[in-house]
Amino acid sequence: MPRPNAADMPTFTNKLIVDELSYNKDELEKTHADMLLMLTDEQRCVHDKIMESVGSDDGGFSFLYGYGGASSIPAEQEEIANFGKWILSIGDGNDASDENSEMKVEIPEDLLISYVTNPLMSLIDFVYPDLNDNLGDQLFFQQMGILAPTLDSVEHVNEFMMSLIPGEEKEYLGSDSVCRSGENSDVQSERFISKFLNGIKSSGIPNHRLKLKANGLCNGTRLTVTHLGKSTIAATVITGKRAGSIFISSGVYLPKPVFTHGQLYVAVSRVTSRKGLKLLILDEDNNVCKETTNVVYPEVFQKV
Repeated sequence: MPRPNAADMPTFTNKLIVDELSYNKDELEKTHADMLLMLTDEQRCVHDKIMESVGSDDGGFSFLYGYGGASSIPAEQEEIANFGKWILSIGDGNDASDENSEMKVEIPEDLLISYVTNPLMSLIDFVYPDLNDNLGDQLFFQQMGILAPTLDSVEHVNEFMMSLIPGEEKEYLGSDSVCRSGENSDVQSERFISKFLNGIKSSGIPNHRLKLKANGLCNGTRLTVTHLGKSTIAATVITGKRAGSIFISSGVYLPKPVFTHGQLYVAVSRVTSRKGLKLLILDEDNNVCKETTNVVYPEVFQKV
């Protein structure tokens, strides 16, 4: 392939790079100052050492446990350490795996949604206690979330939670026509029929049929819907466009096992403390169970 013209490089626009560079330094500086006041003495000591290393350009390597921060109480320190070790064991895949790098993991009893009449409702009550009483409170939803491995599972949770929120539901349909351009427009129109287009479900793309309620929540960039018009939707951003959110209260919904490397580790490591995590695991007959599948490819760690 020909090399790109260096003179044209500044005009190239990569959306991912543009998004990463789209930040407000003044706003971030204020956020940093506010969060700095919330650190414990131990956390502030670690922060200062890292900043000193960065400022002097000395470099270095630091490992931080993110599962609940630091504590001066021995019992709490031990709980944080044990929870961190358990999460790391999920990430490392220490249990014996099969030829597909899959292994069975039994989840501790205190982290499970147990045998109840409506297990999904129990998971929602754990993550979002008194949901309807807090619909108008944006802070209530900022550090809470339910994670699932597939889009179908996410959609099921969304529909269930939507049924719990009072108010009129509105339905919005996406455009389902193909732009007739290019030499093969006739062929494209035969392949990309409306039924096919309407059935596309992909992460980051809204479904063709979008059902919303005022005060409801959206995925991706997390929003609170404030107004539903005929062809417009108004919403307030509650967590911004950042990946890797850390939750105070987190639920993991597993009607089907995870299917790729590190998926279970990412799900259980998104919480600040052990008491803020619950998993709902279902078998093929929708019965609550205690173990699930973990997938870890050991090849990933060979050069780490």
